[in-house]
Amino acid sequence: MKIQTKMLAAVAAAAAVATMATPAAAVQNIYLEYATMNTTFQANISGLGNVYSNGVTFRVNDNGYSPAFDASDYYIYGFCIDIYHSMYINTTLNYTYTSTYGDAGQPLFTNYGPNAPANQLNAAQIDDLTNLVDTGWLLHQAQPNDYDTAMRTAAIQAAIWQVANPDRVVTVKSNNLNAAQFLQYQTYFSDYVSGNYTSLADANDRVYTITDQSRNPMRQTFAIGWPIENTAVPEPGAWALMILGFGAAGAMLRSRRKGLAAA
Repeated sequence: MKIQTKMLAAVAAAAAVATMATPAAAVQNIYLEYATMNTTFQANISGLGNVYSNGVTFRVNDNGYSPAFDASDYYIYGFCIDIYHSMYINTTLNYTYTSTYGDAGQPLFTNYGPNAPANQLNAAQIDDLTNLVDTGWLLHQAQPNDYDTAMRTAAIQAAIWQVANPDRVVTVKSNNLNAAQFLQYQTYFSDYVSGNYTSLADANDRVYTITDQSRNPMRQTFAIGWPIENTAVPEPGAWALMILGFGAAGAMLRSRRKGLAAA
């Protein structure tokens, strides 16, 4: 199908924005004040039970002091990559976290703590997680209050758990969804976990993680879709352009990467 000149310009502009906004990684401590998430959707992880499935929004600062709102606060959005630990949501946190990954070639671990394996992900898993995390992050940034977006990011979270833990079986749950909603949720999950989707991740993107500074066994590790440190995050108006460009011509910009199939 022929792509119009205007669409090609949109793709080029989107790629340029993404490239400029991806600096080199550096370790940085951040203070998590508060966490919220959409709890509409659930998944089941074999051996662990039912869990809420969706991305988490953190209110953070770089100063390391009280969780009260301050003018210097900002927000980050990410996905859990740790199935063995827990995190309180919709409440005050008081946690100091460290960004721990971002540069190509660095090892990526999940599930820190004395009661769980410090699981090192292989290159294929990191590649799949990068596509899932960045796709979910961009979708959320473009339409954070949209129901279908929330369903997609819930399915992405469940797929992330499956990719990072191939020895477990992850399924999505109907919870309070009607039949049509549950079917769509299952379809999204199946597509994301199998790699049957157009990734919105740029070829240079990395998985950036935030991990509890003390590796507290009760606190989860999260992957975020954009580096925290010195990040020139695009203005909100750029997100529509990025989604338009990558969504319409994603297949031309990068090859489809197949995710790990459910165990």
